[in-house]
Amino acid sequence: MCRAGTSKTLFDLDEDTAAQLMRIAVRIARAADAVFAPDGLNLWQSNRDAGGQEIPHVHLHVQPRMSGDGLMRIYPGVRPPAPAARDVLDAWAGRLRDALQVFRSGRASSD
Repeated sequence: MCRAGTSKTLFDLDEDTAAQLMRIAVRIARAADAVFAPDGLNLWQSNRDAGGQEIPHVHLHVQPRMSGDGLMRIYPGVRPPAPAARDVLDAWAGRLRDALQVFRSGRASSD
């Protein structure tokens, strides 16, 4: 059985591991929705050089989005927003950890 942490691409995952990866992504997405109340959300998973994969292991980005945020534009000439400061990122990480604990314990409803 392949595990996500040791697999280089999505193609290497067995179905059970892939399903678990998506279950975790849903939990994280729900936590991000509760913490940040984004206008939308993207899941981003890249494979191989042509797919934009930069790190040779399976990982999935859960990206909360706000209308007009400028992220992931496909047209040239539009600059993405500057990265947040480290203390802001650390604070967000703490909030996500707290929300994930709520979802892990089953205390939050998914409506």
